[in-house]
Amino acid sequence: RKPDEREAQILSQLYNEQLEHFRSHPTDADELLNTGMAPHDADIPAIEAAAATMLGQALLNHDECVMKR
Repeated sequence: RKPDEREAQILSQLYNEQLEHFRSHPTDADELLNTGMAPHDADIPAIEAAAATMLGQALLNHDECVMKR
């Protein structure tokens, strides 16, 4: 489902906070993106990719993302 207005505001705030963190700590962004087996897309700046990664992790940790089979 799409987020409602309040949820979208919270998600935007989280992304912006992470963006600021990774701008202040660019080595943290590189470290995060070097985790795992697949390289990150070089067309996306590392700082933006790291902030989006943290947003994605937050969304996937939400109860509504859990599928029951």
